[in-house]
Amino acid sequence: MGRLTMALFFNDLSLHGQFNDEQQFVSTIAALMRMRSTARRFNQELRCSRSLLTAPITKVKQLQQVLDGLKPDQRRDILNWIARHGPFWTEEPRHSPDCWLSCQSKVVTDSAVGEAATRSASGEESALVTAVPSDWQTSPLVVNDESEKCIAAVTNVWTNQVLEEHLVNTEAEPRNWADLRTRAMQRFSHLIFADDSFAPLKKEPFVLGASRAIWVLLRTLNCFDDEGHRRAPNFAEFFDQHPGRFSDSSSTEKSEFSEDLTFRHPETNAAIFCPWHGKVQTPQLRVHFSWPPQGNEKIYVAYVGPKITKR
Repeated sequence: MGRLTMALFFNDLSLHGQFNDEQQFVSTIAALMRMRSTARRFNQELRCSRSLLTAPITKVKQLQQVLDGLKPDQRRDILNWIARHGPFWTEEPRHSPDCWLSCQSKVVTDSAVGEAATRSASGEESALVTAVPSDWQTSPLVVNDESEKCIAAVTNVWTNQVLEEHLVNTEAEPRNWADLRTRAMQRFSHLIFADDSFAPLKKEPFVLGASRAIWVLLRTLNCFDDEGHRRAPNFAEFFDQHPGRFSDSSSTEKSEFSEDLTFRHPETNAAIFCPWHGKVQTPQLRVHFSWPPQGNEKIYVAYVGPKITKR
């Protein structure tokens, strides 16, 4: 699937000894790891610098010392990123440590901010992810050269939601139904797809508007927050308020098309009746899914294709 080139960097300058204690930093690093996971769902890597281990976290402790106090699994995941696997933009920097770059009255040469700006200036789509809280919570970050001329204004994000929105907006449109299927199965981690969920679309001509509409339906069903809780706790109420987007099949349809609306769950092989569906009007396409889910269990997307209940 084609997509726009993107370089995503962790803003190392956003760790500047601002935390009162180690515990305050724990929630910050957890948020950063969630954003890294979000980036990877978009097939992007959050690039960092090997020097992060010496970044000041509190007035007296660097990151390496703070990591020593974390749980082993937390420490392992973070070290795999910032010390072992990266990717590390510092291994092949695009800007020289001899150049002069500044931002917010600070020298940003040899930092992720300077690197992102240099790449942006050369036409490569670049963005920064910043720790919270920090002195760098502003966007865009305007970077100047030694003559105080702006070389680039770099997008800077510090929440998972904004990062996801940014990545969605910079992603290329799918070229066909196969692209849409690949993208959806990678992106919507709170949904379960049958291997043949999108198979009914194969005989349909690709329509970009319909592809976008299907994406909105799936994004709504996938509506969970970072902790795994549904953002819309009462989906039934949401469906009632949006009958043009989601609805249950009628009693007559359930009876007449009972076999066609029954699918096999890809994990359990159990037969599941899926009369609930999302609607695309032009052309008439449907997304059938399991309903209602129990607790925070994943919704099963059984079918994406032409309207089943046509008479």
